Amino acid sequence: MIISGLEQAIIDRIIAHAGTGAGKLGYALTVGGYGGEFDTDQELASAAVNFPCALVLLKEIGAGVDVGQGQKVRLTYTVFVAAQNRRNEAARRRGAAGKPGSYQIAWDIRQLLKMQMLGFDDQIDGLVPGPVQSVINGKSNNRSISVYACSFSTIWYEDLSPVSDEAMGEFLELDVAWDVPPLGNVQPPLPTAEADARDLIKPRESNP
Repeated sequence: MIISGLEQAIIDRIIAHAGTGAGKLGYALTVGGYGGEFDTDQELASAAVNFPCALVLLKEIGAGVDVGQGQKVRLTYTVFVAAQNRRNEAARRRGAAGKPGSYQIAWDIRQLLKMQMLGFDDQIDGLVPGPVQSVINGKSNNRSISVYACSFSTIWYEDLSPVSDEAMGEFLELDVAWDVPPLGNVQPPLPTAEADARDLIKPRESNP
């Protein structure tokens, strides 16, 4: 499914570049799906958030525009970036003592994702950075944090061919790419073009 697949691909790309070393952001970063952690003080109080972090959410599936046998649909994702620093508000935003601030994380995520297709080259255009909005800048539930919502959008080319009732919800295909240690050549985004071993299961074709 393009919706969840693209969300996971965004998460995977950020994870792949978090940490230190060649091609990395230069700092550790907790990455995952957004679960409402910053919606309210109560949500933040009950959430086990490790800072700094980047949490991803599908924000909107836009209205479609007809193009031949399909339509162009705008998909918008939000990456919530957050930093914690007890020094002061400026340190939370700008960083201090070797810790990244929310500005640095937002900038890095923007550079990391812009115009990426993340393995969906035949289905979407590149991700386009959009508005960055302040969510929290100060103390929330006794946590000194700075949170920004970074928007990214793309155009999805949706096939409008009807799906039969029999095929709806049917398990059609399982693609398993095996990474055999110590080769370690299977990297996100998945499915990978090359794998140490691969199982491709198509129940409908195997059992006509």
